[in-house]
Amino acid sequence: MTSSIPSGSQPTNTIRPMPFGLSLVYFGIPTAVFFVGFHVVMPALIAAGNRPFYAFLLATGTPLALMLAASLVAYRLEGNAMTWPDLRHRFRLHPMSGKTWLSTIGVFILLFLFTGIALGICQRLIAAGVMPVPKSLPAWLDPVSGMLDISAMDQAFGGLTGNWVAVISYLILLALNIIGEEFWWRGYILPRQELAFGKGTWVIHGTMWALFHAFKWWHIIGLLPMTLGLSLYVIRSRNTTPGIVMHLAFNALGLIPIILGVLGKFG
Repeated sequence: MTSSIPSGSQPTNTIRPMPFGLSLVYFGIPTAVFFVGFHVVMPALIAAGNRPFYAFLLATGTPLALMLAASLVAYRLEGNAMTWPDLRHRFRLHPMSGKTWLSTIGVFILLFLFTGIALGICQRLIAAGVMPVPKSLPAWLDPVSGMLDISAMDQAFGGLTGNWVAVISYLILLALNIIGEEFWWRGYILPRQELAFGKGTWVIHGTMWALFHAFKWWHIIGLLPMTLGLSLYVIRSRNTTPGIVMHLAFNALGLIPIILGVLGKFG
């Protein structure tokens, strides 16, 4: 696999291995916070009269912002200088060559197809009652129809037609999602796990990242192809940037029905 990392760019000597027990802590705390945010804070905000999406934005965007802040604090506690070149070096935020772009696109398409198959299996398990979904779940988060249901989307935002605030709100959440997760998981944690687990890091890291989504337990199986594949690619390329690109492309798909709804293209 080709990488565009500058010659001699390796993790700094301040990086210490992150063994399994410590990895559980660093993954477990955000997982618990997200679970509470999704299943306690969000329903409470909706019950208080807030639109479902904005309740979701506050309940999940806040932990994501805290993950971003935590990654920078942890980075600084390692003794690194708070400068962009040093941050790029430690978090392996390297440029991508043309060949790396092509490889990243190819890997993303492959992972997207496998994820689609896995999510299809999840939907079958949900329909069979094997994976129960909370009855209190907002309609737009329904794992079967969800964002494809225009009435559910309208209700989530309080109306979509002409509502560009909906697009801006989703972009804010998307930015917090990608930067918060990638800086914490792949930027700060992954290089430390590599020192502890070697070649098996992608399995441990990818599985823990999938389990982080326990707040939507009905989707964990469906997310495994992406979490495992993305982790392996980032490790092989020794570059966090392709992971950011793939993560962004995957999650940005949610913008499509929102923009179509704002433009009045549904129905």
